[in-house]
Amino acid sequence: MLFAPCLLFDFDGVIVDSEYYYYQAAKQAFAGIKDIQEQEYYHYWTNQGGGLRREQRLLNLSDAEVTTLAARTKQNYLSFISSGSIPIYPQIPPILQTCRELGKELHIVSNTHPDWIRAILDQHNLTAYFSKICGRYPGTRSKPAPDVFLQALQEIDHPPEDCLVLEDTLKGVQAAQAAGLRVCAIRNRYNQDIPFPTECLFPSHQHLLDTLTTF
Repeated sequence: MLFAPCLLFDFDGVIVDSEYYYYQAAKQAFAGIKDIQEQEYYHYWTNQGGGLRREQRLLNLSDAEVTTLAARTKQNYLSFISSGSIPIYPQIPPILQTCRELGKELHIVSNTHPDWIRAILDQHNLTAYFSKICGRYPGTRSKPAPDVFLQALQEIDHPPEDCLVLEDTLKGVQAAQAAGLRVCAIRNRYNQDIPFPTECLFPSHQHLLDTLTTF
């Protein structure tokens, strides 16, 4: 599948090891309301999506309270970005360089706002590797809805059959498949127990790199 000429990378959990910082941002926002557990966050928020709405149902929160919690979580996460705290996976620079040498066109397709993505990529000198950065704008549904992938397909000069998606969450795999795209999942420390509905699965970033370098 990696013979596809166009690779669409998810961002969080694929390019950057950011989920812990999202967890901390939410945990701080919910202080005094609920002690969100780390594995609970990764299971319901990271992999399935809709974690804040789930908490609204469980805690009987009003829409106004949810809006406030979302704003607090956002500001907490932005503080991690501005401080340069969010790391990339160490295999990502050689993965991107190998893809460039193989002549592949690279894009990012993510639920994350494009400005946040660019800020982190700039900190790690990775922005130039990507032709397009397709993030979620207001009014676009989050993964597992296919909106961000359908939007990306309108912006890039490749048909779906030329593209391969690299994802790390159940919601991301489902979104890519709903958009009619082929998808490979990558294991990381947040998704070890997730049964991905795809035939292509990399046990680690290192395995992806090793596969690319055998071409």
